Amino acid sequence: MTTEKLDSLLIQMRSRLADQGINLWGVARMEDFDGWQSRQARLSTCSSDCKSAIVIGTGGREYWSHLVEQKGQPSLQTANPLDRFSESALQREVGFLGNHGIRAKALFPFAKKPVDFLRLAELAGLGKLSPVVPFLLHPSYGPWISLR
Repeated sequence: MTTEKLDSLLIQMRSRLADQGINLWGVARMEDFDGWQSRQARLSTCSSDCKSAIVIGTGGREYWSHLVEQKGQPSLQTANPLDRFSESALQREVGFLGNHGIRAKALFPFAKKPVDFLRLAELAGLGKLSPVVPFLLHPSYGPWISLR
């Protein structure tokens, strides 16, 4: 696949996610991330042919507004509506990439054995880890972001 074709696919994907309020996007190289991690927490452990990770997240109110607009106000009985909404959106994008011959796998911070999403997001340029508290600080949204 040409670089131009890959860029076009990623731009389409990023645009669709932004339309759903998933407005933070960055890329981290697997080598850079794995160097910080214990063997069981490395991206290469999740997928042996991993080269990079697209890290996405939300900042501000857009994501919640899109969820309510598309699904209605979640009831108090709905377990983790934001997680379910993002999981559905990202699985569609994994399928989109697969349809174009790109192997992709979605990892979520709410999974049982997540990777260090804060470090991954920092390497992807989504913010800086706070030296005081375990938060990623975004230049526009401060600590009010959510990694998906």
